[in-house]
Amino acid sequence: MTTAGGAGETRSLGGGPERRPGHEERRCPACGAALTDLRPSYRIGDWAVVRCSSCGTGVTVPEPDEAVLRRMYDEPAYYETHGIRHSDVLPDHRARARVVDAWAPGPRVLEVGTGEGYLLAALRDEGFDVRGCEISAWAAAAARERFGLDVFHGELAAAGYGPASFDVVLMYHVLEHVSAPRRLLSEAWQLLRPGGLLIAEVPNLDSAQMRYGRRAREHILDLPFHLVHFTPTGLRTLLARQGFRVLELTIPFGPPFGPVLAVYEALRRRRRASGGEPSTSTGDRERSAGRAGPSVGRREGSPDRPGCGGIRLPADEGEHVRERSMRVTAWKARILERLRAVSSAYKMTAYAERLEECPPSGGG
Repeated sequence: MTTAGGAGETRSLGGGPERRPGHEERRCPACGAALTDLRPSYRIGDWAVVRCSSCGTGVTVPEPDEAVLRRMYDEPAYYETHGIRHSDVLPDHRARARVVDAWAPGPRVLEVGTGEGYLLAALRDEGFDVRGCEISAWAAAAARERFGLDVFHGELAAAGYGPASFDVVLMYHVLEHVSAPRRLLSEAWQLLRPGGLLIAEVPNLDSAQMRYGRRAREHILDLPFHLVHFTPTGLRTLLARQGFRVLELTIPFGPPFGPVLAVYEALRRRRRASGGEPSTSTGDRERSAGRAGPSVGRREGSPDRPGCGGIRLPADEGEHVRERSMRVTAWKARILERLRAVSSAYKMTAYAERLEECPPSGGG
């Protein structure tokens, strides 16, 4: 059922825009594979999510009319219902600004999807030279009036920024709102200098909160406003196709074991920093949970330790210790991965370097 909206427009009773009639064959916006299985993985009201059989990325069907969505983004009610107009977001943006400060290779920052400007204002307070781009006229005006920020209202391609104008481009919860994320990333690639940093945060379709929490699922999918629903594999694939190298992909911990895992990871980082545990260099935080086992074939009396008695293990006993250590390490890794699997939070953040030798492809 629908209710009448503005002239020439209908809206669903859930507050979203009416779907387009018909359905055309579509391709995955992340990896480019054809969406052959159109059976919905999730359905909320008139809207459903179908998933790519290659990378797992989800797509909202039927495809909403983006022009109608943009008109809805111009309404203050959208920001009220999505909980992003309240003062309690300020501490979160200040913490996010500190993360950007730790990663940024330079002072020139562009935020795509500025909203009301809280993050840009926090970054300016940290000394960054900031610009913003926002499709909502209402939000762009609020950012300019409230914080005096330089925010362009409109599409990124129309903003007029020159090539290699920025050291950092931020896209916090933006990519899921556009039907052609490849095109948007291609534009960001052009605006970043070689070696510049892209930070992109999106909901995680493979998260435990998505799988096990019904209310959280509706919030994560946010139909019909979210047009693309990313998995870690899909996000990595998309960024690689557009000329970015993912330096790190972080997935925070959520309930029920999140606090325990967070403490464990903090202790591991402290041990590695002090030299007590070697780091497993994998390029991101989705790394193996296994620690390096103890030295094999030695006890506290080995001759290469000063002040020891020089007792050496027999070869067969050393091999037994090695096998036991490997079993314990594998067991710990399996347990931790299972805990992570049921405790992954709803979002993920990619930190990606703009590559010079890999020009991005355009398209949808």
